[in-house]
Amino acid sequence: MDEKKISADASRVYTFALNSINGNKAGRGGNVLTHKPSAYGMVLKWLIFVKGMTYAQFAKLYNGTTAQNLNHFINRADKARFFAEDIDKMCAVLNVTYDYFIAVSDKVQEKMEA
Repeated sequence: MDEKKISADASRVYTFALNSINGNKAGRGGNVLTHKPSAYGMVLKWLIFVKGMTYAQFAKLYNGTTAQNLNHFINRADKARFFAEDIDKMCAVLNVTYDYFIAVSDKVQEKMEA
């Protein structure tokens, strides 16, 4: 994996997430969040945006759920609620590798802790 691409994408994810957390509608956020999403949720939200999908489209392909349910999961679930087999299925829907998702998430986590 290209470490430069991982770091650059992690920076993009973090900036995108900050815009969403702060309620920037252009960053696909809505209202200001009252909690902090996990790094996995941030990366998932960014990948859905980058792939040009809506929450409804992704949710239907992922597990047949609703956009509202997916939004709640992305914005509120901690890392412990993201299981490897679920991440693998999400990656398949988004056409990215599991290793890429984890690597970017780890870099985002580092940025969150800095």
